[in-house]
Amino acid sequence: MQAWLCENPTGVEALQWKELPTPEPKAGEVRIAIRAASLNFPDLLIVQNKYQMKPPLPFVPGSEYAGTVEAVGDGVKHLKVGDAVAAFGGTGGFGTHAIVNAGLQSGKLVCGHARGLEGADLNAFMAAGVSSDHELTSGTDLLSKLSAGMMIELRGSHDHLLKQFVEVINDLGFMPQTVTLCTDDVFPDELYFDGGLDDVVRRLVRDGLKPEWALRAATLNAAMRLGRNDLGLIAAGRRADIVLFEDLQAFKAKQVIASGKIVAEAGKITDAFT
Repeated sequence: MQAWLCENPTGVEALQWKELPTPEPKAGEVRIAIRAASLNFPDLLIVQNKYQMKPPLPFVPGSEYAGTVEAVGDGVKHLKVGDAVAAFGGTGGFGTHAIVNAGLQSGKLVCGHARGLEGADLNAFMAAGVSSDHELTSGTDLLSKLSAGMMIELRGSHDHLLKQFVEVINDLGFMPQTVTLCTDDVFPDELYFDGGLDDVVRRLVRDGLKPEWALRAATLNAAMRLGRNDLGLIAAGRRADIVLFEDLQAFKAKQVIASGKIVAEAGKITDAFT
């Protein structure tokens, strides 16, 4: 196979088109003969060592690609040679071939980018096994995908859309269990100064969502989505991972409890934890 190889992450100019061994799929994997690959902003960042995910060198960039299945590993039943597929592998797309994990076969969640999909196209996307979307484009898009039964991940980096999302959920009159939250595209300085999911919760409440609904999306709904029955509720048999807030607007942590131990209080770490 041939591919653009990143050995020195200093930018696009450092990529080299090289001959590489054609990989063989292991159990639960398939090899794709790539026919098309998209170029996204994260692809430009990752070859400059500026993206949050930093793959070990050398690597082949290219996060999203499509092609046909050329070989399948042991245990893969739902795909066969010749099937047309699309993949979000994170890396590997800027070459003639790539190995991807057959997510459905592995039992893992298959999450997607369903931007612009509706009607029959959205149904086909979901029928293929993709069960979530974090690429919403409007409040109407949110309502359409909720109606279709898709799991929604409201993105903190979609700040310009959050007010529309809040209006849709408020009009429903309840927080659907299929709505969760995610950050996406949050850089270290933003994480340090603004926060992660706590910042998403804060902005949803700023735009008019009930605090308890925002917290449910960030905790219980997310735990249910991930199949983590030990998280999401303060209840017997659950992990004692608890945050006490000073109020339900700024969501400033007053006390943090991890596995039943107080590990932070009044903005200071009180005990080492892992």
